[in-house]
Amino acid sequence: MKSFHIDGRFDVIATGSLLGVKGYGQSKKKKEDVGQDSVPVGYETVIDMYPLDFEEFLWANGIGEAVIDSAKSCFENEKTVPNGIHKAMMELLYR
Repeated sequence: MKSFHIDGRFDVIATGSLLGVKGYGQSKKKKEDVGQDSVPVGYETVIDMYPLDFEEFLWANGIGEAVIDSAKSCFENEKTVPNGIHKAMMELLYR
């Protein structure tokens, strides 16, 4: 991984078996809520990532605000969602 970073032509995202393990990067002397006191050798940028909610997933898949607002309006007013929107939303939900 280090050689890809040095080369500079590639963006590299990697994960490892210790990521997400409680206490990773902490010495046994420190309390858990204090935070990290060491990182692995090399280059590391820690980014906290969280799953998308369905609306964010729709944005990421190019679904516009008008379509999302239409589906929300149908839900709030207890009306049937138009078939085209319903079919597209269900395909994305299953994805």
